[in-house]
Amino acid sequence: MQIYKEGQGTWSRTITLIVSVAIGALMAKQLHGYFSGDIAPYVASGAVLVVFAGIGGYLCFFNEKIGQYLIETQTELKKVSWSPWGEVVNATGVVLVTVIVMGALLYGFDQALVLVLRLAGVY
Repeated sequence: MQIYKEGQGTWSRTITLIVSVAIGALMAKQLHGYFSGDIAPYVASGAVLVVFAGIGGYLCFFNEKIGQYLIETQTELKKVSWSPWGEVVNATGVVLVTVIVMGALLYGFDQALVLVLRLAGVY
């Protein structure tokens, strides 16, 4: 078995493999509580982790379609024009302030409507 287009899409493949192993680890942790005994939970959890790591590794590095997709993804991300850090921070601040103001307005309108409905005897 040979790695599909070795040396291309290294970062996207590696990150995808790490995420696959992390999902396997979370599933193994969840599965660990379903078994009783001394060794059974560790065997089952380890098996799930190994299976996820194996499947993730195979799909990332040896499967032609997924490997090509990850290579193309990394290539496209290199073409993206990323905003400067200061602009990202400012835009995030604007979004957070807008969400807080809109939330406060909606809460105020909701409370006013409840008050009106209580005074009318409906609520």
